[in-house]
Amino acid sequence: MYSKELEELIDHVLADGSITAKEREVLHHRAASEGIDADELDVLIDGRLVKEQQAQEKSLKEQTAHVKWTDEQKDFPRVSELLEVLQHVRRSTSDPKLCLLRMKSTLSRFPVPNEQNEIVQFLTLCIPFTKKKRKSLFGSKRKKEDADWHNKMTGAWKDKCTEVILEARLEHINDEQALRVFDEYAQQLGI
Repeated sequence: MYSKELEELIDHVLADGSITAKEREVLHHRAASEGIDADELDVLIDGRLVKEQQAQEKSLKEQTAHVKWTDEQKDFPRVSELLEVLQHVRRSTSDPKLCLLRMKSTLSRFPVPNEQNEIVQFLTLCIPFTKKKRKSLFGSKRKKEDADWHNKMTGAWKDKCTEVILEARLEHINDEQALRVFDEYAQQLGI
C-alpha cells in the first residue's frame, strides 16, 4: 500500500515506541510527496503505537508473572523482596524504556500494607527513594548510572508511598496516634 521507503521510514521513527512532533511532520511531508493523506497516515501511526504498547505490556506481564503479590497473602512481602525484584528487572531488561516501564509496573502492583508496623516499615524504607539524587562529577560510571535509575523512579516511588499513606489513613481513621505518624510521613513526601 505504501512505498518501501515510506514503510522503512515509519518503522525507523516508531522503533523507540514513540513519535515526536518533528518525526510526525517528516512522515507527513514524505507521505504527501507520495499522495498519501495525512489523516490516513496518522491512523496507521497511532495504530502501530498502540500495538507496540500492548506488546510491551504483555511482555511485562510475562516477565513478572513469577512475582505473586496478592491480597490473600498471610505474610506481607518485605520491602527487600520488592527491591530484589526491581534489581532483577533492571538487570534482565536491555531496553531502557521497557526496563523503566517494567520497574514502574512492578512497583505499582506491590501490595499496600495494612498493619501499622508494616506501613511504618514500608514508608521508612521507601520515602528516601522519592527524593532525587544529585549527580556527582566524581565517582564510578556505575554510581552515576545508579543515580540516573534512582531519579527516573522517584515519581513512581512517590505515587506508591502516597497510595500507602492514603490507604493507611482510611484503615486507621479512628487511631489518632497512627494518623499523626502517617501525617509526618505525608509531610516528608510533601503531600
